[in-house]
Amino acid sequence: MENNGCGTAENKNCNGNRKPRRTEIRRLESKNALYTAFVKRRDGLFRKTKELCVRTGGSAAVVVFSPVARKPYVSGFPSPNAVIDRFLVNSHDQPQQQQQQQQEEIINANNVTVVEEEEEEEEEEEEEEGSAAAAPSNDNGVVPENWWEESPLGMDPDELHHFRASLLELRNNVVGRIGELQLRDRCLIDFF
Repeated sequence: MENNGCGTAENKNCNGNRKPRRTEIRRLESKNALYTAFVKRRDGLFRKTKELCVRTGGSAAVVVFSPVARKPYVSGFPSPNAVIDRFLVNSHDQPQQQQQQQQEEIINANNVTVVEEEEEEEEEEEEEEGSAAAAPSNDNGVVPENWWEESPLGMDPDELHHFRASLLELRNNVVGRIGELQLRDRCLIDFF
């Protein structure tokens, strides 16, 4: 290979950066590896479908088959049966308004659940930040990750007092947050 002044090695381009490696695409031989890859892809597909339906107000169903056992896995929003029945069975048994109202109720209930899950994730992040500030620290001034799980047996009286105060503060924060969530749930149920 001739040197064009861009780089000395074959795997470098003119900017000096490495070229991306080509990944060989091949079938997984191990059944465990194949199943693990399938589960990750299936869960990601189901999660994205639900997220898309929640954000757009639509409905969708996904049916996937496992590569080894050819077992079907179904997910849908608001429910897979409702979506599949809507497309397979052209049902005229129920009036259109009643069917639409039932779908809206299911969607609203699922939206509340999704909103709650997102709020819980945000709360957990906030609690981690808040508990780190209120948590007792060790000799180095570093707060252990799960400080509330430490054994109080080896602590001196000052550390025990601080540990107890931190646990009480954590308990009060949790009780307060539970009250807020219950109040929010009641408000959302009344709203929908």
